[in-house]
Amino acid sequence: MPKVNAEYELTRRQQIVEAAARCFTRTGYDATSIDDVCREAGLSKGGLYTYFKSKEQLFATVCHDHWAAGFQRAMDGLADRPTIEAKLEALGDSAFGRLGGDREQLLQTARMSLSVWGEAVHNEETRALTSSGYEAWNTQLQDLIREGQQTGELDPELDPRMAAVAIMAMFDGFQLYVAVKGEPLDVGSFQETFMRIVRGGILAK
Repeated sequence: MPKVNAEYELTRRQQIVEAAARCFTRTGYDATSIDDVCREAGLSKGGLYTYFKSKEQLFATVCHDHWAAGFQRAMDGLADRPTIEAKLEALGDSAFGRLGGDREQLLQTARMSLSVWGEAVHNEETRALTSSGYEAWNTQLQDLIREGQQTGELDPELDPRMAAVAIMAMFDGFQLYVAVKGEPLDVGSFQETFMRIVRGGILAK
């Protein structure tokens, strides 16, 4: 029975997080209330507060799931890739896969990113979590670029940190464009173009 209870609580908690993400995506952080999340999740305030102490804590959890939860899965997929280019392709598949399988999901994910960025400007907990996610991805990209420079696969004159920042900025810029324009572009087409630009910019000539 305890195992069943634990599984139920984990499932219920995830349902609350997903409901909150939908609310934050639709109306933004400031305009979303705990009552909104409760209605979306189909539970009382008391039920929600069993899992989360505040809207701030709930939003931080949504941020964690949105930004950082897939990082280890992405890293696990790199070990058996034979070249740096193949590893970069795998990271690209992981990053773009997080944006969703259809255009509506892409639009929701992009809007969620915009909410996170906006809240990170003045919310320390959100900023710290978002920053840690960026640091994890930036460090991994830097390590791959340095490894590729050592093996002769990548341009030795690249600044690894700036190259990593540029790659991440281009990825985030795609989400910003989608969120602001409200135009759910084809993820696969953009990913192909994105990887062409990355390969052309960092592979050794």
